[in-house]
Amino acid sequence: ISAVFKETSSIGVRYYPVERRVLERKIEKVGILGEKVAIKISYQEGKEVNIQPEFSDCLRLAKKSDLSVKEIMQLVLKEFYKEREKS
Repeated sequence: ISAVFKETSSIGVRYYPVERRVLERKIEKVGILGEKVAIKISYQEGKEVNIQPEFSDCLRLAKKSDLSVKEIMQLVLKEFYKEREKS
């Protein structure tokens, strides 16, 4: 807080205690374009609520390929669901 007073014209600061709730999650890997990409699967009360490719993995792969991060994420999810159907 001292940096706020020192570096700005502010003469007061409001702050509130904050709690963070984190969903249970597991990580799986999917192979795409010769690379492995992590996928986070999150759960609430034992039920799957979200499936999301790891952004940093998708960014790394997008930089290596001729595709956007969004396209990589779509390909990763497509492959994930394809593999899931097989099992």
